[in-house]
Amino acid sequence: MFNRVSYSLSGTLDNLSDMDGIEFNGSWVKWGALAALASPMNLLIEAAGAPAQAKIGLVARNRPECVAAFLGLLKGGYCVVLINPFQTGQAILDEVAQLGLSLMVAETEVIHSLRLAETANNSAIPLISLGSLEKGEPNFVPGCSIRAKIKTEECALLIGTSGTSGKPKRIPIRYDTLFASVMESDTINQEFGEVPMPGRKQSPLIQYSPLAHITGALTVARAGITGRRLILLEKFDSRKWIRAIYTYKHQIAGLPPAMMKMVLDENPESDKLASLRAVWTGSAPPDHGVVAEFERRYDLLVLGNYGATEYCGAIANDRLCDRIKYGQAKQGAVGRVRRNVADFRIVDPETGREKRGQGILEVRVHRVGSDWIRTSDLASIDGDDFLYIHGRADDAINRGGFKIVPEVITDALKQHEAVDEAYALGLADERLGQVPVALVKLHRGAEASVECLLAHLRSKLVAYQVPTVIKIVPGLPRTPSMKFDRSRMRELFDGDRHIKTTE
Repeated sequence: MFNRVSYSLSGTLDNLSDMDGIEFNGSWVKWGALAALASPMNLLIEAAGAPAQAKIGLVARNRPECVAAFLGLLKGGYCVVLINPFQTGQAILDEVAQLGLSLMVAETEVIHSLRLAETANNSAIPLISLGSLEKGEPNFVPGCSIRAKIKTEECALLIGTSGTSGKPKRIPIRYDTLFASVMESDTINQEFGEVPMPGRKQSPLIQYSPLAHITGALTVARAGITGRRLILLEKFDSRKWIRAIYTYKHQIAGLPPAMMKMVLDENPESDKLASLRAVWTGSAPPDHGVVAEFERRYDLLVLGNYGATEYCGAIANDRLCDRIKYGQAKQGAVGRVRRNVADFRIVDPETGREKRGQGILEVRVHRVGSDWIRTSDLASIDGDDFLYIHGRADDAINRGGFKIVPEVITDALKQHEAVDEAYALGLADERLGQVPVALVKLHRGAEASVECLLAHLRSKLVAYQVPTVIKIVPGLPRTPSMKFDRSRMRELFDGDRHIKTTE
């Protein structure tokens, strides 16, 4: 079967070998250097007897070697199972035991630090050490089986969801779905405000999301498929992001909410970001105060973006022309729905019938398939096709029959002058079913007691919405992709139910 992803990657890795591919720690790596690692890796996979469409596990860090391996596996037409490197070795062992991999690939350093040779031996699968771009070619790890299991899956990626609210699940992404998403991203970038400049190279893509997550995987795949240069950050670093914008004169760039605040805290001079017409944001609801300050300070527009792992990219987004036309009239929308990409409907959470106004969002994404996907998002779509997300249905707190949307508490806390960040969630309670609790991070140098915050909330909320517990913490738990980690947040409240003052 003709595979446009593999065909396009062959064109980049084989025909652009003398051109810059990725920048890492200030130095450029040529596409040819990435191909020089990917090709012998694929030969080892063939030697191990892995079949076409074999399930190959890649412990994926934001490193040049992992980028080479990822693109090489896609070029080879395999099913790439991206394994999160931020887990413990035992967690990876448990995951590998369930995945049914043909073979595993990882960096030498990670193999040692996570004891992956033991994992491979316990699962009786071959393990390839990638070596490094400078110091050697990939090789089989001694002692691990070199005969691959006949495990296949007809997809490009088996990728985990972020796991912010519970145990991650694996989503299959077909090759045609991946290619369609990459092609669509160029259209969205132009709607965000990226204008092709005659005679000038496009600015490099900036990769800061973990490669094991959908945003990171799509960014790296897009670079390889289109041959566009890529700046690879091991993790988000506000100074490196600012340097990239200033050096390569980006017209647009991505900046999720937590990272936008980090840039604001870094407080670069306005000339450092003067090339930007807009930044697009997503992955979590933005703080409207942070957005307003970012727009004011750097004379640009912040544009919304809505997608998910299950959709393999965005299905709704702001357009620069819309923001200019509507101004603040559509504040709170995540963007305008893309009817050419997906069908949308709002349904009643109890009956499942389509309805007007606010309800559960369901989507049918054309590049994914013909089935309707029910989300956990409480949403509405206005007459101009702008999509509003009002919270998650599975986050709603039922306190003795009273329904509470956590964002109501969070927004009220942020109105206190001492509060920098806040997050509310529900805890199980024997008497009431659930009770609301909240975590608060204060501005640097600011002071506020729990009782002061509770008094503030009592003046803003109805009684049943006021949290039973507020904890003031140095920082809110986040995942490696900088999303709020609700599982870790819940752990901070272990044993708490009705205590009303905790610091």
